Amino acid sequence: MKIITLALVCAACTVIFFSAQGCSSGNETLINTAHLDHLYEEGMIEDQKVGYINIYSEYPEYQHTPAAGEGIACVDDVARAALFYMGYFRLRPDENILSKTRNLLRFILAMQADNGYFFNFISDDLTINKT
Repeated sequence: MKIITLALVCAACTVIFFSAQGCSSGNETLINTAHLDHLYEEGMIEDQKVGYINIYSEYPEYQHTPAAGEGIACVDDVARAALFYMGYFRLRPDENILSKTRNLLRFILAMQADNGYFFNFISDDLTINKT
């Protein structure tokens, strides 16, 4: 029940956020996706192309870096990015945004264990951290 409630709250916040942004003209919006786009990467997890969000980077170049004992990406950050891109797609219908959204959702599905729970992290070699 908590997961469903959290999902509904996230969805509602996304809708409110994107409705409030508006467009200045044409395809221009007040939203700058540059940093999120920089954190986004693609790779293969168990023979499936996925997208993920690097959760750690180092100043000043913001090069991606793994966290010891955790990894480079996690389910909750990827889920938030997928929600963002879904809302952003409504403002800017673009195949690249749709592709990122699909790849992020594939990541989430790839992280689901046989019992229905989710593993949280992937390592820098894109293996699922099952510990």
